[in-house]
Amino acid sequence: MSKKMTPERARCPNCGQPIKDDWREITLSKSLGSALFHVYKWATLKEKDEFEMADVKHLLSQTQYATFNDIPKITPSLLSRDRETRRYMIDRERCRRFFKGEIAVPIAVWKHGITGEIKDERIGHVSELKGIYELMDQDGDFMARYVRVPAAEGSDTLSLL
Repeated sequence: MSKKMTPERARCPNCGQPIKDDWREITLSKSLGSALFHVYKWATLKEKDEFEMADVKHLLSQTQYATFNDIPKITPSLLSRDRETRRYMIDRERCRRFFKGEIAVPIAVWKHGITGEIKDERIGHVSELKGIYELMDQDGDFMARYVRVPAAEGSDTLSLL
């Protein structure tokens, strides 16, 4: 197995720590797209346009929870975040149109490590999220998928993916 190659960063001459004077690509992945969809469905059901992370944490996997704050950086027109109040604002109508494939939004951006500046990289439709259609039915709605996972030795349970 080969080790993943990462580019070498410049180092601080005083302390030797890597200097993050470069750009990081952030993309709206299948996982983040799924998280956004679940939050959009929840917000629609609850008729909420604003929420806190605690309100939706139960909808997200650990990975989605850890990276959820990337969504406002990528697609602020769908989901934005107020830095002072730490509340999220979701545009339910734009989300509906995005998930139906009617509008395109940024699906990849570059963020500078020091300045935090964001530059759009790629605009796209929901169909361009790799693997997203595996999770959708013919109407464009996300399907619940289940798999058998042993809960304890000798027993089977169903687990929602």
